[in-house]
Amino acid sequence: LARANLNSFSAGEIQDQVNAFSRAGTVEIQLTAQDVSAWGRDCGNTLPSLLQTISTIPPPAMLRVGMMNPATVMDILDDLIDAFTGDRVFRFLHLPAQSGSDRILSRMGREYSVAEYEEIVRAFRKKIPDITLMTDMIVGSCGETEEEFSESLDLIARTRPNKVNVTRYSRRPFTPLAKEKDFPDSVKKDRSRIMNTAVEALYSEINAPRIGTTVPFVVTEKIRPGSVMARTPSYLGIVINEDHPPGYTGRALLKKDRKYFFIGERQE
Repeated sequence: LARANLNSFSAGEIQDQVNAFSRAGTVEIQLTAQDVSAWGRDCGNTLPSLLQTISTIPPPAMLRVGMMNPATVMDILDDLIDAFTGDRVFRFLHLPAQSGSDRILSRMGREYSVAEYEEIVRAFRKKIPDITLMTDMIVGSCGETEEEFSESLDLIARTRPNKVNVTRYSRRPFTPLAKEKDFPDSVKKDRSRIMNTAVEALYSEINAPRIGTTVPFVVTEKIRPGSVMARTPSYLGIVINEDHPPGYTGRALLKKDRKYFFIGERQE
């Protein structure tokens, strides 16, 4: 991995920014970094303690925690899960797996195993069963065998994420594989196609039972005149074809599955 030294913003700076966004009427406040769960490791602090502090914002503002590295999640796992149960935190977990092969993870310089990744997912789901899981997968990395690619597909099938960002490997300077022999683009494209086909079928399986259910929502943004994007507490996206301001709350009947979001109808 090619990463700069960690330099965490102070808890006070983040608290001030969150409060300012909340006062300005922002509904979805995102905490972002290359690895959000590493926050505070350079100054004796932790992400769970930060979340406990800043999740005191008043409704309708909600916090969305960004991408976290399994390697830095493991040390704070229990406290992190507790922090995610707060009312002002979306039940949304962006946890990149990158590969279902320990050998490939090691060659990438990742400091976690497939088993540790699955342990984190199980632990979150045990405490927060409806949490939305997003993950990232890299296909066609240098030296990835057909069997190792299949291991990535198997990991997706076991963990059943709600969203998978599939990326074809591309050479990056100063990374462990930078000088390794690369696959032809045709191999990467083929594996990307196979994985995307598999995950789209999975989305349909996961989403089908939700059709016909009624869920709470908060409007986070206007898409266009007469249409808004709303989010459930577990960050499922719902397009509602009505005009409502950000922060408007209600309940919606899920009518149609669009794989990455739902079409919903507001209920009186």
